[in-house]
Amino acid sequence: MIAWGEDIRNNDPEYFCKLAIAPFSAKQVWIVTDARRKSDLTFFERDFPDTKLIFVRITASKTTQIARGWQFVTGIDDAESEYDLDEGLTWNVVINNDDNMQTYVTNENILKLFNTIKESYS
Repeated sequence: MIAWGEDIRNNDPEYFCKLAIAPFSAKQVWIVTDARRKSDLTFFERDFPDTKLIFVRITASKTTQIARGWQFVTGIDDAESEYDLDEGLTWNVVINNDDNMQTYVTNENILKLFNTIKESYS
């Protein structure tokens, strides 16, 4: 599956972004929550310059991921699709999905997301 996706992305780096938005017409707001690479975010910035873009990052610590059953697999978890967004970006909203997370902090970040959306329509 990884090799298949990489082959498609090598031929057209925007293939999956185009596929994801194909059923929708131009929108006033795009909430992007499942990007894999910086080029995915660039696609939205370039192709929707007059649209409010809200980039949301959902994170969990390695400790939490392991507790949930994740195990590192060489060739998958060290692939660009798994680390390209880890550094050098500014996110509109970051939501931490750790189990030991204080509910208050999670709610604050979700509230920030809602406020960002609301401001887009003002």
